[in-house]
Amino acid sequence: MITDPLFYVLAVFAVVLIGLSKGGFGGALALLGVPTVALVIPPVQAAAIFLPILVAMDLAGLWAWRGIYHKRTLLIMLPGAVAGIVIGWLTAAYVNDSHIRLIVGSISLLFSLQWWLGGAGSRAARADNPWKGRFWGVIAGFTSFVSHA
Repeated sequence: MITDPLFYVLAVFAVVLIGLSKGGFGGALALLGVPTVALVIPPVQAAAIFLPILVAMDLAGLWAWRGIYHKRTLLIMLPGAVAGIVIGWLTAAYVNDSHIRLIVGSISLLFSLQWWLGGAGSRAARADNPWKGRFWGVIAGFTSFVSHA
């Protein structure tokens, strides 16, 4: 049982941060939710607590945007994402809480910095690049697995 009052303060802050970000007001700041709570509890426990919340938010988002997608992008990125998830699964036995804390914190900082420095959404759309799409699909699958497993 979690009895530390700081956990509840950080958890409420993280849920608000994630909610605002998922609602379109915080950009990549949702990535700071789990790392914020991981300051007071183990990161795997933080991810386990937030996973149902994140799944519910994602399901609401999928429902709201149903039928609106870019088929070619999905066809390019999904195989890479599956490969990244498999790589994450194969390496899961070799990482501990400190490794996960480092990986999740680094990813969160990089995405937040990108958003704060204006890199998010500031470029015009480009033509599909299958090699880059597969590469970033692998990265997305791996980081998603690590941060949510």
